[in-house]
Formats: sequence, structure tokens, C-alpha cells
Amino acid sequence: MSIIINDLVEAYIEGLYRSRNNFLKNLREGAEREGVPIITKDTENFLSVLLSIHRPERILEIGTAVGYSAIFSASVISKTKIISVEMDEHMYERALINIEASQMENRISVLKGDAREIISDLNESFDMVFIDAAKGHYKSFFEGSLKLLKPKGIIVSDNVLYKGMTASNEFLLKRKRTIVKRMRAYLEYLYHHTEFETAILSIGDGVAVSVRKVEE
Repeated sequence: MSIIINDLVEAYIEGLYRSRNNFLKNLREGAEREGVPIITKDTENFLSVLLSIHRPERILEIGTAVGYSAIFSASVISKTKIISVEMDEHMYERALINIEASQMENRISVLKGDAREIISDLNESFDMVFIDAAKGHYKSFFEGSLKLLKPKGIIVSDNVLYKGMTASNEFLLKRKRTIVKRMRAYLEYLYHHTEFETAILSIGDGVAVSVRKVEE
């Protein structure tokens, strides 16, 4: 059994975290106080490195919440344009306010509605897709994004370990059985997808990174 990932190590890594700017710092603190789900600090650090390497010009985000991850991503790569999709009316309105306050409204667009329907109507192409929405629909989000993803694009799926429930029934809550069953099927689907290479990382609540294969 690995001793690398434990509470003490996680606390140490979290202690190294520094916010990119005061706006994001205040937005994170507010979201955490209210219990609004946003990317964890170590997931944020990982995304910062991934974005810096991949340097996507266009990102499709599925699940906006209060706009934290979209604003963060736009702050990492100055030329990135982001389309984010949010179904919840309240979150959608809050995201618009936060994006305007961050002065990112010319680079981040938020579409309100069911992502499965919205992405089926999009005719744009993206270098990266970030999935962080309803856990039971990740496979539908992934499949719907394929036609929009550029040949060397990547798809990042957040919260795939789902508080450990995906990995072990020891942590499984009865009311979450259907979602966990679907998440397990989703990860099996990713690992056996012939067009992608996928790695699952035990960062935050679990992150899956799927890279479209390039023919030699």
C-alpha cells in the first residue's frame, strides 16, 4: 500500500498552494464558505501546469458553477477563449457576475442549458474539454465532445474518484450507487477507447486526462 497519498502529505501540498491573484483568492474563499463545488487546490495546480504545456486556444468547459475554473484557466493562458455550459439558473447568473467582475467577459462565454443538448448543436472546434458537471452523464459529455475536439486535443474529467466511492464499495453511499456505477463504466470506457490514451490521477477528487492519439 502506498504511503505517499495520506492526510499529512495532502496537508503539506495544500500548504504550498498560492492563489494566482486576489480575485481568485476571494472567489475561492467565498465558494468554500458556501459549500459551492469548485476545483480543489491541487487540481488547480495540476491544471495550471497542463494548460501551460498544452496552451489551448479554445476550451469547452462543461459545468461552470460560479465561474472559478473558467476564470482561472483564462488567467493562465492570456489568449485562451472559453465556452462554458451551466444548467443551473442560479449558478449561471452568479458566473456571469463573477466573469464580468474579473474582466474576462470578452474571453469567457457561458451558455445556459443541458450540456448534452448544447454541445450537440455546437459547430466549433476546441483544443481542450474540461468536464466537471453531473457525474452520471460523463460518458454522454465525452461522446458529445468528440466531434468538437481537435486532432491533438485533450479531455480532462474532474472528480472521477468521487470521494473514493468509484474505487471501493467501502466508501459507497447507498444513494450514490447509480452514479458510481456509471462513473466506473465511464472510466472503463476511457481506458479501452481506441482513440485515446487515458491516465487517472489521484489529485483532488480524482482527475482523468484523455489525450487523443496521433497517428505516426
